Amino acid sequence: MLINTTTTDYDLLDIIADKEDPFRKEAFVIFHNRHASYIHNTSLGFCKTHDDCEAEAKDLSQEVFRKILNRSGTFQRNKSVNTEEIVKHVRKWLFTITKNTFLDLYKKPVQYEYKTVRINDENKDIIARTIHEKTSGKSKKLSKEDQILYDKIVDAMSQINLSEKQNHILKAYLESGQFDSSGKWSLPDYRMEELMEKYKLKRNSVIQIKERVVDKIQEQVKTNQQNH
Repeated sequence: MLINTTTTDYDLLDIIADKEDPFRKEAFVIFHNRHASYIHNTSLGFCKTHDDCEAEAKDLSQEVFRKILNRSGTFQRNKSVNTEEIVKHVRKWLFTITKNTFLDLYKKPVQYEYKTVRINDENKDIIARTIHEKTSGKSKKLSKEDQILYDKIVDAMSQINLSEKQNHILKAYLESGQFDSSGKWSLPDYRMEELMEKYKLKRNSVIQIKERVVDKIQEQVKTNQQNH
């Protein structure tokens, strides 16, 4: 099969997957040139909080292309996609590879600290921070008073009914959420993109679902306190 810069990504990946194809190297070069900027920019987005982001993004991009070279046979064509949408479909696949490669290379195991604070109606994220705040230090033993408060929150979480979507979004925030200096609970871009893609939601919709779940937990804590 003759190839050139107009050959579709689907055909290029088929050629790259065939180690015996005489045009394999040429196909990989075309594919690399077509998507190098996208993968590099995606890599920068994942490691933007790291001190040596540019160097890590370069290493991450190289590792992603190495995986493409070795695993292109795992890519599944979408027969319903027209020619104009092929690049978009392929880049969703590339995004997933880049995300997983980043997690493999740079995501270190984290330790958790339960940080308890008083319930405050004026701060929606107060319950969120109480539930689970990610830190780099070792878990600290809670005081008896704070342990009682934490247990009340855990009890409230077990009493509320959440949909699969709500549970998944809450879990993402608990696993990957970060608090900024103002107390805002947010997700890294790669986790937010994952949720948006899975549930076909806009960024603000994901945030609103998280806030509604936190509100439900807070209301349940209040209800339990009033009943005792």
